[in-house]
Amino acid sequence: MRWYACFGVVALAAFFDVAAVQAHSFKLAVVAPFSGPEAERGQRLLEGFLVATTEADSHPEETSDGHLGGLDSHVLRIDIGGGRASALAAVEGLLADSETQIIAGLIPPGLWPMLGRPLLESGRIYIDMTGRGASVRGLLRLPKVAPERLQRFARTYEDLYGRAPAEFAQRGYAAARLIDRAIRAVGGDMLDGASLRAAFEAAAGDPG
Repeated sequence: MRWYACFGVVALAAFFDVAAVQAHSFKLAVVAPFSGPEAERGQRLLEGFLVATTEADSHPEETSDGHLGGLDSHVLRIDIGGGRASALAAVEGLLADSETQIIAGLIPPGLWPMLGRPLLESGRIYIDMTGRGASVRGLLRLPKVAPERLQRFARTYEDLYGRAPAEFAQRGYAAARLIDRAIRAVGGDMLDGASLRAAFEAAAGDPG
C-alpha cells in the first residue's frame, strides 16, 4: 500500500512538472514560401522574425527558438513555395496541429482561398505579412515598429547576417514583436482565447 502511495505522489509530481513546462512554452507557425522562386522572401521574413525572439528572456541551455512574451517559443516553418499540392499538404498538416494557434503568414492573394482562408476560419490568430490585412476580415495587420526599436533591430540584423534588413525581414520582425507584446499583455496566459485575441487586436493597432 505504501509503495502505491509513493508511486502516486511521484506520478502527480511528474504531471505537474509537465504542465509547468507546457505553461512556459508555445508553438507558432510562419507560413511562407521557403522554396521556389519566392524562397528569398520567406527566408528574410524568418530571419527578421527570429531576431525578435532573441531580444529578451534568453537563458542557458535553452532548447527553443527563443522567447516571445516571456515564454519559450517554438517556431514552425511551413513552406508553401513548392507548388499547390505540397503547399496544401503543408497547411493541412498545420490545421491538424491543435497546439499551434498563432500563425504569421505570407500567403499571396492567388493562394489565399485554398491556404489562408481555412487557417483563418479555423479560429486561429492569423497575422498577415502581405500588407493587405484591411481587405480580409479577421486578419491582423502588422503594426508599425517604434523608430528606436527598429534602429536596434537593424543593427542586430546586420551584425548577424552582414547586410541591412530588407523589407521582408522588417515584416517578420514586426510580426514577432506583435506576438511578444500581445502575450505579455495577458501575462503569458495562452489558455484564455478571448483575452489573448483581444490583446492581439490591441497590439496590432498600437506601434511598439
